[in-house]
Formats: sequence, C-alpha cells, structure tokens
Amino acid sequence: MSVPEYFFVREDRQYLKIITAEVLYLTAYKNYTKIVTSKRSYMVLSTLHRFEGFLAGSQFCRIHRSHIINLSHMSAFDTGFVVVGGVKVSIGESYFASLQERLYLFGGQLQTRIRSDNTSKTAVLV
Repeated sequence: MSVPEYFFVREDRQYLKIITAEVLYLTAYKNYTKIVTSKRSYMVLSTLHRFEGFLAGSQFCRIHRSHIINLSHMSAFDTGFVVVGGVKVSIGESYFASLQERLYLFGGQLQTRIRSDNTSKTAVLV
C-alpha cells in the first residue's frame, strides 16, 4: 500500500489538509505528535507509532524513538544528528544503521570513533 499524497489532521474543531511530501519531520510528545512542514507545524493527538505505520514504505525513516524524518528534505547527517529543513534532529544509536541502509553513500565508509572518555562521537570518512 502506498502513502497517500495528503492526509487530514484535526485542529480547532476542523480538519486541515497536509500534503505528505511537505512534511519535514515528526516528533513525539507522549500521546501527541508534532508534524513540522515547510510552512508550519501541527500538534496532533496521535502517537508517533501510528504515524510510523501510516508512512511505512515511503520516503520517511524513523531515526530516533521520538523522530521520523522525510528523507527527501534531509540535507546532511552525522552519527548524532540529521539536518532536515535547516533543523538538527538527533539520531538514536540503534537507528543509525537503518538510516544508512536507506541512503546512497559515496566517498568512503562512515565509521564511528569514540573518544576514550566516551563523551563524544565523530563520524570519519575512511
């Protein structure tokens, strides 16, 4: 099943149309999900898990237990964050490999180096 071109969310006693391709990312806030588009953001009473099922198999990718991003709007990434729509969105360690699998990478292998004090990570192209 493919993802519809648009969907509706309830806000102020009405339903507003959101174009799926305009969604930059989604962020979980307990039972609510913040949907950020290129024009504005919406707070919806629905879990991120429900949106993940709706957006499965499309250009969207879960990169953190609290974030789903639209790969079409991603401009850069590192082991700790993704830049989408000019905003840094954090990547969970367990989601980084699945993100890499969804992308075409050229110019070396991305490896993670962890400093001896385990406080920072750096992605290095080798």
